[in-house]
Amino acid sequence: KREFRIPAVLDFRDAWTTNPGRPYRFPWQRPFERGRERGLLAAADAVSAATEPIARDLRAAGASRVVVIPNGYDEEDFAEPAPPLPEDVWRITYVGNFYASMTLEPLARALAPLGPRVRLRVVGGLPESQRRAVARAGMSDRLEVVPPVGHPEAVREIRSSHALLLLLWSGPGTDAIHSTKTFEYLR
Repeated sequence: KREFRIPAVLDFRDAWTTNPGRPYRFPWQRPFERGRERGLLAAADAVSAATEPIARDLRAAGASRVVVIPNGYDEEDFAEPAPPLPEDVWRITYVGNFYASMTLEPLARALAPLGPRVRLRVVGGLPESQRRAVARAGMSDRLEVVPPVGHPEAVREIRSSHALLLLLWSGPGTDAIHSTKTFEYLR
């Protein structure tokens, strides 16, 4: 903004310091980041947020000129023909970040008795604790973990699955979460 003398517009698809899924490992980290957030909001010419609860929190932190632009999907991302669905397995896919408060264990326990053709695919990486949880449920041989991919490949993964898994959490601050993957999954 200073160097090029152009307006600064900040876009919050997710909350920053009020995000319930954001881990803070050190007691000084949240106040430090709140200060950084307030400084950026004060310098911004405009701010956009994905949800009204995020916008409310940003206004409370000092943002002015806040507009809500909801998440959605881009039809162009779905323009190419869908890849064929696998015929030898029935694939359930989760695409995206996996937060510490999420767990696959109850789902893996429910899927385990359905036999070897039911597969659980996680695109975006999976913490070791969740790999162990799936193993405890007896499904480690039916878990497929794919490292993080770019958006076009993520859309291909969504479209090459029989079912899609959306994991969210409940509690304070979760009213602000309207995951983009919800809209892409529905599409």
